[in-house]
Amino acid sequence: MRPAPYSARADTVESVDLRTRSDLWALVASSLACCPPGVGGTLRGGSLATTEVEAVCREWVGPDLQLRSAVELRGGSYNTTYRLEVSDGTRAVLRVAPPVDEQRPSERHLMRNEYASVPFLRPVADVMPTTLMADFTHRIIGRDYVIQSYLEGVPASNVLGSWSETAQAQLWRGIGQTLARIHAIKSDHFGRVMAPTTGRWSDCLVTGFELIARGCDELGIDGSDLRYVADLAAASSEVLDVVSTGSLLHGDLIPANVMVDPDDPGRGVIGIFDCDRTWWGDPLADWTLIFVERLPPVHRESFWDGYGETPTQSDEARRRRAFYRARSIGEIRLEHARLGKDRQAQKTYEMMSAVVEELVTK
Repeated sequence: MRPAPYSARADTVESVDLRTRSDLWALVASSLACCPPGVGGTLRGGSLATTEVEAVCREWVGPDLQLRSAVELRGGSYNTTYRLEVSDGTRAVLRVAPPVDEQRPSERHLMRNEYASVPFLRPVADVMPTTLMADFTHRIIGRDYVIQSYLEGVPASNVLGSWSETAQAQLWRGIGQTLARIHAIKSDHFGRVMAPTTGRWSDCLVTGFELIARGCDELGIDGSDLRYVADLAAASSEVLDVVSTGSLLHGDLIPANVMVDPDDPGRGVIGIFDCDRTWWGDPLADWTLIFVERLPPVHRESFWDGYGETPTQSDEARRRRAFYRARSIGEIRLEHARLGKDRQAQKTYEMMSAVVEELVTK
């Protein structure tokens, strides 16, 4: 059911939850190892005041058009997102980053990172929103924000559970094809697209572990295991630095960030969004490939069929993938701790212990 529009003169912005409990998301929720960054509650920065939404809209469209409606879209936990409609019928999406003082070191300026990634994502521009406006000056509101074109369809996570096995497999094939197009984009550096940090993959991973550990420090939780894994990564540079060319990694290309036509599964992937976690690295380190490992075999096989090649199973590759799982576990820990989910955050220590054991016994 379509939510009623919000009047720009109201005191609060209406909100609607985009996330549903499909079978896939039940799988995600059942295992922290499958819980991607960005699923859960919200940051303290939270919703904008009505006057702030109006001010942003005026900056975008000028004085001749008026804000007709603004609906806050729940479903993520990092950015605050609104569907806008102005008086000439144009629809767009406003995404607002959390205040800088709420951003952990490993997640600093993600929106700016996405903005810097747009030229590199040109090969998938046909399924991406267009950036209509970006403002990182904090003149209008004290936070970064972008306004993007409105993508038709619904997030795939909303409907996958109601689709046939054939339709689900077809979608995973399309996600594989889309990710392969992104991974084909190369760089001689590693790290965030906005500011690549190093020419060595091992150094990039060590820095990443240290930044996540600093985030744990800021939240008052233990990050010593992450620092230990950083030391293991530094000692494993010979294995890690086999990766000498950086591929563009999306960082979060899962069904929640893929748009589909709910009435025509055959159209496949018609849009992708939330590209703020892009970075240069080993394709095996992309969150999607870690996520895919937990899928039912038929979906996993469809993904790899679309992607075009399956990952090597050498001992060195398996060791690299263990480091990548450790990195994801660290990000999951930060997410749960930030959202006050102490019990779930605590479980990540057991998960990390298992990965550490794998790393030190091989």
